[in-house]
Amino acid sequence: MVTGYKHEVMAQRLGDGGRYGLGLRYFFNPDWHKKNGVSVYAARHCFSVGEQFLLMMSDHLFAPEMLAKLTAVPLAAGEIALAVDRRISEIFDIDDAMKVVFDGTHVKQIGKTLQEYNGIDCGLFKCTTGLFDALAEAMADNPEQDAGLADGCRRVIASGKMKGIDIEAAYWIDIDTPEALAYAISKLHL
Repeated sequence: MVTGYKHEVMAQRLGDGGRYGLGLRYFFNPDWHKKNGVSVYAARHCFSVGEQFLLMMSDHLFAPEMLAKLTAVPLAAGEIALAVDRRISEIFDIDDAMKVVFDGTHVKQIGKTLQEYNGIDCGLFKCTTGLFDALAEAMADNPEQDAGLADGCRRVIASGKMKGIDIEAAYWIDIDTPEALAYAISKLHL
């Protein structure tokens, strides 16, 4: 888990993850105030070249079948797979959503300000370490060494190596606000 702001609170509350059936390791990102690509890049030393891993946004809630579907996707060197929701009319906060252009197998564009799009980034990725190379390139292009995850994804897209996986009817939500949390609770009857 990459932490930054209030990292000590996260580590104290989650501990080693054992009570959740997980084994957690923490990686502190001193540049946590920068874009999320910098935080992802901070974890690069955890993986061997070519190793595959899952990347999840910590404020996204998703159905277990999404994870199962994504983990089953084969990846070649440098590829990334992104869970994509095509049910645009059902997105809770469409203005804040990361939009994608998806051709059914690959993501062709990604960005929050896309005017034409046919899917939404669910914040769940299966990655190879090629993502770190793409983020390093994106950060090198910025004088402040800052880049978002979408900046790295655009480089992977340009190489034709960003797969899109349609989540179909699986449930997920990005919980950024108290209203989104209330909506998620109402949908899940928690």
